[in-house]
Amino acid sequence: MMRFWFVLLALLGKKTHAYYENERNALNATAANKVCGLSNYLKGVAHRVNSESAVVTEKLSDLKMRSIQLQLSVMRNRVPSGEKDCKDIRTLLKTVLRNEFTFQQELEEMRNASALAAAAAGLAAGRLEEWIFVFAQAADRSSQFCISVGKHIAAEHGNLQECFDGTIGPETLYKIEDSRVKESAQK
Repeated sequence: MMRFWFVLLALLGKKTHAYYENERNALNATAANKVCGLSNYLKGVAHRVNSESAVVTEKLSDLKMRSIQLQLSVMRNRVPSGEKDCKDIRTLLKTVLRNEFTFQQELEEMRNASALAAAAAGLAAGRLEEWIFVFAQAADRSSQFCISVGKHIAAEHGNLQECFDGTIGPETLYKIEDSRVKESAQK
């Protein structure tokens, strides 16, 4: 929970008070859109992790293929010159296989760490969305707190384009996968 507030304060910057409207104590639409932008970026972490993992997996497959090609090449072109050449070739093959094994272990560790990072980012994004949702819903009631576009004007859907695609309602929190998330994954 502490990390959430730290991220939020860092996002809002040094002049946090500038994001609140004085008389209503409301978060303005600019700050709300920044929080939603951060949420979308965090949702994109899983996509970025998956695409980077696919690239590394492809490199591992390429390394394995080259290792097999090297082994086949050695078998086809038997070296007639003696035991020393055989030792050199054996050493080379052992080195290649050891590097392949090490690379595979590192890839597995990276996958585990990236899955945890993607999960943490998803949780953080969800908390940010819940927070913004509560602020946005407050505008519908007689609350003093809401997202505003002026000192006395509550923000509406058009003011929160980074946050919501449609009307603001309970179903909003379930729309995690959308086009903005995919765009965020490209960043």
